[in-house]
Amino acid sequence: MSYLKKFMKNVNLHDTKTVRLLMATLIQHRGYWRSIDVIEPQLLNNAVDIAEVALKGHKVLSKVQVARAHKVVIISMPHKSDADGNDHYTLMVEDDKGIEFASAHITTDPSEQGVSQIHNKIYTFY
Repeated sequence: MSYLKKFMKNVNLHDTKTVRLLMATLIQHRGYWRSIDVIEPQLLNNAVDIAEVALKGHKVLSKVQVARAHKVVIISMPHKSDADGNDHYTLMVEDDKGIEFASAHITTDPSEQGVSQIHNKIYTFY
């Protein structure tokens, strides 16, 4: 996955660890994968700001996930899904080896942010 540094922030998780928050160069938007070059920069900045605020709270990632996290990547613009009726961004969490080990939803309205339903990824190694 590739990222643009101009939409990058360092975020302190649980007041214990700082990770990079990045925007993927290809994101899901309105049901399609799009280059972020075709999305207004202000919308991308808003996405990073909203994700930063949510990640600074204690609802999105568990302590175990914070300990493993090295990078958090925004991979979608706001949308609703069958699993989450609130408008939300989707984030992928990577460890220091670049392995995506969890995903999370960040609501566009901070008052609607609940405890994130983290979907741990399962990997099979051969």
